[in-house]
Amino acid sequence: ELTGPSGGTGTYNYQWQSSTTSGGPYADIGGATASTYDPPGGLLNTTYYVREVSSTGVCPAVITNEVTVIVNPGAPTDKPTIAGPSVVCETETAANYTSTVVNNATNYVWSVPAGAVITAGSGTNSITVDFTGVAVSPPDHTITVYGENGCGAGPVSDNYTVTVIAAATSNAGSDEQTCEDVPFDLSASSTPPSATNYSGLTWTTSGTGTFSDANILQPVYTPGAGETGITTLTLTASGNAPCAAAVDQMDLTITPKPVVSAGTDEETCEGVPFDLSTSTTPPSASNYNTLTWTTSGTGTFSNANILQPVYTPGAGETGPVTLRLTASGNGTCAAAVDQMVLTVTPKPVASAGSDEETCEGVAFNLSGSTT
Repeated sequence: ELTGPSGGTGTYNYQWQSSTTSGGPYADIGGATASTYDPPGGLLNTTYYVREVSSTGVCPAVITNEVTVIVNPGAPTDKPTIAGPSVVCETETAANYTSTVVNNATNYVWSVPAGAVITAGSGTNSITVDFTGVAVSPPDHTITVYGENGCGAGPVSDNYTVTVIAAATSNAGSDEQTCEDVPFDLSASSTPPSATNYSGLTWTTSGTGTFSDANILQPVYTPGAGETGITTLTLTASGNAPCAAAVDQMDLTITPKPVVSAGTDEETCEGVPFDLSTSTTPPSASNYNTLTWTTSGTGTFSNANILQPVYTPGAGETGPVTLRLTASGNGTCAAAVDQMVLTVTPKPVASAGSDEETCEGVAFNLSGSTT
């Protein structure tokens, strides 16, 4: 707002001055000697104005504050062109897009797909976009941009098409158990392996075993010779470009198989108990859950569930008797069985015959006994 001068003699003279540089130097404007001044139309550059005021008498002239008339060049006329990735993964958090420079633009207005977020560069000709909230294609999505200034908006770019690819997923399934040397079919897992949106599958193992086909979803894993303990099986699902691979793991516990030996074949006498701990090679077992002895004969064990019991032949039991030792496995392992043969030798039988009588000094032939 322009205010009138004060002081002096009350009679004032005016001279308007202008400059294209803020702070001057200023030049008189011809004919601009009124208390007010209207800048002419058609200015091409921003111009800075001051008013010089003088009064009759000895006081010097004074200069007002500077008034700026900003000249905008008009709304932008350049149609921008967009560059950036045309295919992104749904997990993409930092996709960069740039626009060609729009002359005279003081701001760039971007339009991105629903759910996308401009995380950096808003208002400039280069932005970073987070696509994690955008729906997977189809349909494809579009990005546009235009430049603007105080005089208006410029032309909008052509639609820049962006395809959003679904990210790969991988689930190796539930942790499982098998027995030493026993193949495990991954399709039999409580939660079988699964995967989506992949271009290829690969199974790998931390152990020494092999897969029936390492490039299918649910192969059979065969443990290596002597492989026991926890083996980690890893399923990698390669993503469709540009999506990264998805990786998951499961633990396969490989339980040692039971090992059993019933010991060496032995011999005892009819009616005489045999202590299996005294065998030349005593019975042995490992990696078992329980033990059970059985017999093909009629005898009994002191304890049929310990490793080295005493076997007592049944009444009148003779000849070869097979003693079988069964060691049940841990987990899903099958039982292990071994046997030994205990030969029960018939005991000797003797009879002195019936009581007889002879005369003093007379030999007696025992074959002549009544019995």
